[in-house]
Order: sequence, then structure tokens, then C-alpha cells
Amino acid sequence: KGSAKLRIASHLQEEAKLGSTLLVSALLFSVWSFQPSIAEWYNREGKKQQENKQLETAEQNYLKAIAFNSENPDAHYNLGNLYEEWLDVDNAQKQYAIAAKSGLPDAYNNLARLYIRQKKYPEASTLLYPIVRKILLGQEQNISEDVKYGLQKNYGWARFEQGQDE
Repeated sequence: KGSAKLRIASHLQEEAKLGSTLLVSALLFSVWSFQPSIAEWYNREGKKQQENKQLETAEQNYLKAIAFNSENPDAHYNLGNLYEEWLDVDNAQKQYAIAAKSGLPDAYNNLARLYIRQKKYPEASTLLYPIVRKILLGQEQNISEDVKYGLQKNYGWARFEQGQDE
């Protein structure tokens, strides 16, 4: 019926349906395959906007990045930073925790720092122990010196506050 409106010859209508189905499928596959790239683009835009103090727009872009790739640790980490900037500690912790599960050292550091500020010293030391142990054993080569320092400082502080500063 729709093909009659387009004045497609009746003997070509099935081929037209197949062609349009293949075209839509190709378009959907393209969008699906570019999801990580689209997510990275939204994350970069969010970072730029956050640096320019356009915080609401930055949040929207981080959320779009996460919608396109829910396992993007950088977008979760950046959204955590934004929430922390807004003093929304609960949401910052949630985002840092997601990023930390993906192995992002900066997220471990920031999450532990929030725990310490809340006097949750056992949570901070438990979170940091495995990564600090690897650092001390020389097994973490891909972490910047600044982040290594922060992780070790926060671990030491949490242990000190627990009276376990050996």
C-alpha cells in the first residue's frame, strides 16, 4: 500500500521493501558500532564545558556519554568530579565507585578521599589496599606519580586514623 503511493511498479515492490529494510539495518548497525566513539565525544565535550563552568551542559553531556557507553569509566569519573564540585557527595561517590570498578586509579583515589572526609576509614583503607600494594610491589607502572602519591597518602591517612599506622 505504501509502495503504491510511491508509484513503485508492483513487480519491484518486494525488492523496494528489502532495500529499505537493508538501508535501515545498515544505519542502525552504524550507530551501534560507533557508540564508544560517540560516548568519547560527549565525554570530551562535557570536560570542556566543565572547565568553562557550563556545569549543567557538562552534566548533560556526561550523561549522554554514559547512555552511549555505560561502561565508560572516564565519563563516570568526570561526572563524579562534577557532582563533587556541586557538593553532591552521594552522587559523586556512586560515579567514582562505578569508575573504580573499571580499574580507574583516579576514581579509587577520589572515592577514598570522600570516605576519609566522612570518617569512613575502614572503607577507604579496604578500597585502597589492593592498588597500593601493587604500587609498592612495582606492579602498577601505568599510574602517574601524582596519582600514586595520592593513593598512598590517602591509604596512609586512613590507616593512621584507624591507629594502624605501622
